[in-house]
Amino acid sequence: MSEFWNFFWVFIILVTFLPVLQQKILNVKRITLMRRLETNRKTRVITLIHRQEVMKLLGFPLMRYIDI
Repeated sequence: MSEFWNFFWVFIILVTFLPVLQQKILNVKRITLMRRLETNRKTRVITLIHRQEVMKLLGFPLMRYIDI
């Protein structure tokens, strides 16, 4: 029975940090795309990204926030 509880707590911890990890991955993808555009055009890219982001947990939206 203790193995079940250990698995349960590890699952809860992983699910808690998953939205943060997803946000970091999204930011890295955006930065990579901007750097690639800079390299291709040999210019500096300046952006202002203003969008409504949704954080989800197990597919259910937890919160919405405006990200600039």
